[in-house]
Amino acid sequence: EDEEVLHREGPMRLIHKANERRRRSEMKDLFDKMKSVLGYDEEYKMSKYAVLKETVEEIGNLLEEEHELMVQKHQERQTFEQFAEKMSKITGQEMEDILKTYWTAD
Repeated sequence: EDEEVLHREGPMRLIHKANERRRRSEMKDLFDKMKSVLGYDEEYKMSKYAVLKETVEEIGNLLEEEHELMVQKHQERQTFEQFAEKMSKITGQEMEDILKTYWTAD
């Protein structure tokens, strides 16, 4: 039967079909992984459009959160530098030494 299919469709067509089957399988695995990252069970039925849409929204949310955290870190760094400056005046220790000793968030 394999020889009949090979004769009817030709070797290049069979290779193309096998490659396409593999590509579809890999795409399904990737969509299942995206659903899992989004918190859905692999068996939960979702269209590819819905998976992509939610993934893009989640990436946007994560980028926004990253920006907010960077702003917060910058504000905390400024506050710490003010305290380090006061500490430097009180102790006579160099401000850079205080920063190196106590600020490890970089």
